[in-house]
Amino acid sequence: MRKLEFLIIAVACGLTFSQNIILTCNFGDYGIDDLYMCSLGRITVLDSSVNVTFNGTHDSNKTDAHVDLVEIWSSNTPFIISQLFSTFPNLRFLNIYDSNLATIVIPPVAQLIQLVVQGNNVTTITRNSFRNQTQLRYLYVTHSGVTDIDNDAFEDLRGVQYFSLWNNSITKLAPRTLAPLVNVLRLSFRNNSLSTIDEDTFLGNTNLQHLEFGGNQINQIHPRAFVNLRNLTAIDLTANRCVEQSFELKSDQDWNAMNDSLALCFRNSQPVKRSITLEFSGPMTIYDELGNIIAQI
Repeated sequence: MRKLEFLIIAVACGLTFSQNIILTCNFGDYGIDDLYMCSLGRITVLDSSVNVTFNGTHDSNKTDAHVDLVEIWSSNTPFIISQLFSTFPNLRFLNIYDSNLATIVIPPVAQLIQLVVQGNNVTTITRNSFRNQTQLRYLYVTHSGVTDIDNDAFEDLRGVQYFSLWNNSITKLAPRTLAPLVNVLRLSFRNNSLSTIDEDTFLGNTNLQHLEFGGNQINQIHPRAFVNLRNLTAIDLTANRCVEQSFELKSDQDWNAMNDSLALCFRNSQPVKRSITLEFSGPMTIYDELGNIIAQI
């Protein structure tokens, strides 16, 4: 009897290890920028060790190599299915909606341009989430319960230009977490639970143009927090504890007016005033209002 039980268990285990899941794509045009997509809805893949294959009927003259975008929706896939990137070698856009995604780990072989994660259950963005994703330009992780971000989670994301983590539950940004985002133009942490903006929060983000921190719990901002953001044109700080305004920044006067409005956030410390520094090389001649030379340097 014991030998028979052992045989049954062994056979069952063998079936589990060799399991293959076949997912059927709904192929077609996405309708934007001539993208060709695979749509996967209401799928379930719970074991990352199983082999996943994809089938479906392609449009005329299309193959797996033509797929630019995969969209997963209303599913149960707690991880990103790695076989997507071997099946669709030119996959550049990945959207995952309402699919119980719990971890973001993109295989290093992937070369995504855009990742959208919305309505999932990602509590932590880890240091392994975006390894080798130097081509990524658009990153949106929204409505997904994010509470923590590893210090070096974004170290390979130097190409990202549009970055959004709005509608999560983030309470703190560790120093220099955002520093690798050297090309980011628009950055949003709207509707989280952040309470402070530190001096070195934006140290590496000198190209930043638009910043959103509305709907947090901010009660303190370091007076030098924005000092190196010379290209910034707008900051949304509405619905916070120490400030409830948004600011358009078109001139040094706008910056100085914003600093005055943030006195409570700065805890009455003096912020750095915006000013212009001129540097000259070579000889210089200074004239008076009549055209007479009054100095030569």
